[in-house]
Amino acid sequence: MRKPPNPILIILAPILIAVAVGLVYDLQNFLQDIPEIRDNPMLLAGVAVFIPMLVALVKDTFDAHGL
Repeated sequence: MRKPPNPILIILAPILIAVAVGLVYDLQNFLQDIPEIRDNPMLLAGVAVFIPMLVALVKDTFDAHGL
């Protein structure tokens, strides 16, 4: 039988996910204000793909630990 997750992790997981999503959102807005990134469609596309992947990685990490 699986051991239940640590109660402190159950409390911290949604907070950490919210912080990660907020930081990623701020990073995306910051990067889009830089002219070199805004004017380069390939770089902007890379940023647009990388940021959701980062959020998915954080979510999958918590899911893997049963949170």
